Amino acid sequence: MSGIKKSRRMSIHVEYLLDQLYEQESVDLLVQIKESGQLAAIPYLKSFLFSERADIVMAAENAISDLLLKCPVSELIWLSERCREILPFHYQQRGKAWIELRPETVLHWSNDIHPIQIIMASFHWDGYVREVAVQRLSQFQNGSEIPWLLIRLNDWVSPIRFKAYRALKQKIHIRNTEYFIQSIWLVQRLVGRGKEHHELLNTQIQQLIAQPEARPALEHYMHSTDVYIRQFCYNMMLKTEAADRYALFTSALQDHALVIRLWAARQIDQAIEVDKDSSEKISNQWLDIVYMMLADHFPALRRLALDILSYHFPMQAETALIDGLMSHNLTIRETARRHLPKINPIPYVEYYLDQIWNGNESSLAVAIAGLGETGTAEDAEVIAEYKDHTQIKVRKAVLTALGKLKPTAYMDVFSQALVDSQPGISKIAKQTLIQYTYMLDRERLIQLVLNCPLSHISRNALRILFAFDSWQSLDSLLRILVQTEHRIVEHTVNHLLDGWITKANSQFRAELSIEMKKQILCYLEQSKSVLDQGKHRTLEWIIQLDSK
Repeated sequence: MSGIKKSRRMSIHVEYLLDQLYEQESVDLLVQIKESGQLAAIPYLKSFLFSERADIVMAAENAISDLLLKCPVSELIWLSERCREILPFHYQQRGKAWIELRPETVLHWSNDIHPIQIIMASFHWDGYVREVAVQRLSQFQNGSEIPWLLIRLNDWVSPIRFKAYRALKQKIHIRNTEYFIQSIWLVQRLVGRGKEHHELLNTQIQQLIAQPEARPALEHYMHSTDVYIRQFCYNMMLKTEAADRYALFTSALQDHALVIRLWAARQIDQAIEVDKDSSEKISNQWLDIVYMMLADHFPALRRLALDILSYHFPMQAETALIDGLMSHNLTIRETARRHLPKINPIPYVEYYLDQIWNGNESSLAVAIAGLGETGTAEDAEVIAEYKDHTQIKVRKAVLTALGKLKPTAYMDVFSQALVDSQPGISKIAKQTLIQYTYMLDRERLIQLVLNCPLSHISRNALRILFAFDSWQSLDSLLRILVQTEHRIVEHTVNHLLDGWITKANSQFRAELSIEMKKQILCYLEQSKSVLDQGKHRTLEWIIQLDSK
């Protein structure tokens, strides 16, 4: 279930309501399904559009209509596919009228029939029914038919594509602008991906939306709940000659969607370049925009802001760059150190040492991290003094910095950190120790896995053992598999053995001694009950092959 999009999920409660509905038609059940707001129920409601009871038909129409209003445009393609699928066996009898719907029936529906009937017919499994439904949709004059025609524009039946295209061409006029904006995801997905070449149609729709008369609609949909539509509207507004770019970027940088803020940030550099010879007032306006980016909580935007400041406003950039040296984000610190030498070169090691020794506990972790990134092996001694600090973030910074500067001199520190009760500290220690297995006691790690009550320590020790020489690694894993009493450890070892087999096919292995071969085969035999037959046979084959 976790792999299914949230909008495509159906709750157990709605499944229960559908079961009840198929057993006994009920307006109340249809209302409850409508109020659930779950789009996945729509394919199951279409059967009730053909009920013999008028109240059921009306309730089904209302339910589908209400659910479609809540459906993101990007989900309409999925919905169209789902509506063509065969219903579960125990639903098929009541859904027989939908399954056997004929094109003649759709063609002769009265003009006052509910639009939902025609829309759902355009999702039918029978191409002839869809073709007639498209013909009926093309007769709509209020613009609401546009998304359904766009879906059929990529139908696998060519006559349906042709009729949908011909209908859409006639609907490209200003009064339908808002419907094309609402359906822009469907328009743009056709370019380069459809069964026909629709670049010309896309261009014509874009030209329609770019007209001055379309500006009110663009401004309105800049506040749409759909992120894709909002970004499209921002982009189109930026291209209009009368656009207030400062107001546009200010609004975009305040949008809660990161993708729109990033889009704005990437446009700003080009916009400033265009205005680089403008008045001081205009320059100050752009500077305010860049400061907005600098205040964003997302690091990528702050990094772009530092780049823009350094290139376009070097006189104002120094303060922000020095502040960036003490950012909690690594990429911000690296960006600041890349630009500062052009403006005010400073000795980073001395700067970070001053920050460490100034007594400010709140910035100690960042200062240690900075020294680890810019210092030398000699500076590791200063960092190591804080290895037992009370703050977890400081101890993490110490381990990370020592791992960069002088890891081999502090293996005891990393070994002690590996058994730390704090998972994050143990993980950092593991990441360093895994590179220096030749300096570690394999027996100690095995005992750690077998006897440690904390699962994160056992897991990290297992990862280190996996990094040992290939045969030593296999010997350790099989021994643990035989001796462990913990199901989690057993499961992890089985997973690592899969990785060992994969690695064994592409990695050079030292010669297997007779003594170790006997030991490994003994453990392999004892682990037969907890290894699947295929894995056991593969391991035995590799061992025998390498010992020949």
